[in-house]
Amino acid sequence: MNAVLPGSHETSRIRELIEQGVERGDYESYEQGLAERGSSNPLGRIGDPIELGNTVAFLSSPKSGYVNGQSIVIDGGASSSNL
Repeated sequence: MNAVLPGSHETSRIRELIEQGVERGDYESYEQGLAERGSSNPLGRIGDPIELGNTVAFLSSPKSGYVNGQSIVIDGGASSSNL
């Protein structure tokens, strides 16, 4: 059994939070809010849900047949930035 440990991805919840920030005046635009939310990530952005889905699809496929007992972090390096 494997585990997927996702970081921040541009899901409907993240979009909602950014849109609320735009409405409050925290951000001038959705794009600015998205950029600010991802600025602390080593890759400089939050993830695309497709990137998460691709990893899950791989783990669900026969191609990952010899991958076992792994916890795969999909966060653009955010959790390792403190090391």
